[in-house]
Amino acid sequence: MKNKKNILVFFFIVISFIGFSQQDDNITNDKDSIYVYVNQMPEFPGGVKGMMEYINNNINYPYEAQQEGIGGKIYIQFEVKKDGSIGKTKILKSVHPLLDEEALRVVKSLPKFIPGMKEGIPVNVWQSIPIQFKIDPQNIKNETLPVFNFHNIELNKFIESRFHYPEEINDPDVFGEEIVKFHISEDGEVGEVEILKSIHPLIDKETIRLFKSLPKFIPAKRNGISVKSNLTIPLYIGEPIFNSKKSEPDFLDIKKSFGKYIKENTKYPEEALYAGITGKVELIFEITKIGEVGKIHIYSSPHLILAEEAKRVIYSLPKFKHEYLKKRSINTWNKASFSFMNDGIKIEQAKYPEGEPELYALLSEKIEENLKTKKDSGSLVAMFKINVKGDVVETKIIKGINSRIDSVVINTVNSLSGFIPGKVNSEIADTWYSIVFNFSDKTFIYVRQMPEFPGGKLALRKYVAENVEYPALARNNGVQGTIFLRFEVKSTGYIGKVEIQKGVHLLLDNAAIKVVKSLPKFKPGMQNGIPCNVWYSIPVTFKLN
Repeated sequence: MKNKKNILVFFFIVISFIGFSQQDDNITNDKDSIYVYVNQMPEFPGGVKGMMEYINNNINYPYEAQQEGIGGKIYIQFEVKKDGSIGKTKILKSVHPLLDEEALRVVKSLPKFIPGMKEGIPVNVWQSIPIQFKIDPQNIKNETLPVFNFHNIELNKFIESRFHYPEEINDPDVFGEEIVKFHISEDGEVGEVEILKSIHPLIDKETIRLFKSLPKFIPAKRNGISVKSNLTIPLYIGEPIFNSKKSEPDFLDIKKSFGKYIKENTKYPEEALYAGITGKVELIFEITKIGEVGKIHIYSSPHLILAEEAKRVIYSLPKFKHEYLKKRSINTWNKASFSFMNDGIKIEQAKYPEGEPELYALLSEKIEENLKTKKDSGSLVAMFKINVKGDVVETKIIKGINSRIDSVVINTVNSLSGFIPGKVNSEIADTWYSIVFNFSDKTFIYVRQMPEFPGGKLALRKYVAENVEYPALARNNGVQGTIFLRFEVKSTGYIGKVEIQKGVHLLLDNAAIKVVKSLPKFKPGMQNGIPCNVWYSIPVTFKLN
């Protein structure tokens, strides 16, 4: 959003011989010479007044700079080329990256000048101007910035989690800071995206793609009315991590294969074993250029407790031999897989007589009553041991929120009894039970491990087709069509909210909602090994024969 009254622009010609090579005697010696002073200096169409008007009409005072009270005078030097266009630009005196980049942008956009002349021949000439950004406190008071409003995730974290470093860039030196400017409509939609400071064309392309995919903002407001705006933010692209070319990384000081080390050092958590939790944990981990473990990303995991064990083993790894690219050591992504199988031990999990939904509802009610205050946001994963009498005898928090909530959950779960005991190899025995409590209404659109219907997508379509009821009134009146809806798969795997995204008719819409609400339990979605609420979309078609 333009804020012309807040910017004062001053111009002057700087005559300085410091740092420039003058070749006054013979202009033909170097056609690329840039002169500091010539007899006929470059002239902007309309003169200094015309240039002032152009800059005032085209410059934008970044909102975030205004809100933070950032202002001042920037000195810019720019080349007016022999054809009158703008050439090189540089900051002589900086104020702040946000203001510097905006000042450079508008200078680079200046229309053609009447070029400078030396002995009747057009030449390249340096010119310098100051641009002052001056804050008007009254305007700031009546304006608000656009706000990123996506499930309480900060904008920088949202971007960081979704930025994909282009694999085509095969250069370990391509990283650093990009400056991005993007426009936001009165409705909060992201529009045009500009790269004010570029690192690499492919990174620019990925940045533009990512910013254009941003969810809606709460729009900026002026005097309480939603208005168009723009934001300019620095985006730091970290040192790249390349996919390893090795099937297994090599240790630096020990003569043992990576696979053997993983096998020898992985322990099957007792809680998982006797809860009947089996399966594979798939992950990638970073080996830094100094041979140490860096980031870890879990791609799939049957349960958080197994993901935590896999991460523990990865973080315990000795130093590695690092890989090279263009004679430089680099950071690499490496794959690892952990298999947790119970070696023929048959586990029958303990059961709550009224069923898991009722157990979850009972626990949630008791926890809310014991907390007595508003619950914090987040999710909590608890595991508890049920003895042969059906009583809870031990509770462990695998992922907690804070000590107060964790303690309330432990005390509440420990008070439970009346379970149907579990069995180990057909004999009644102590077993473990896992449950997730969500203390947040957050529902993700996409997670690394999306919810899965038993039997997969084909089984889901078959269930809907076999169980949906075509209302007789709609059939008799020739009402047909495809309904698009989304439904919430809760962290427990059960169906939560259902929303029609594109309806056909109230009768058909209600029939589609009914069949979706009847869906059996899903395998819940997982984010970093933690079960979470996730939106799932499907079409439901009603077609007359």
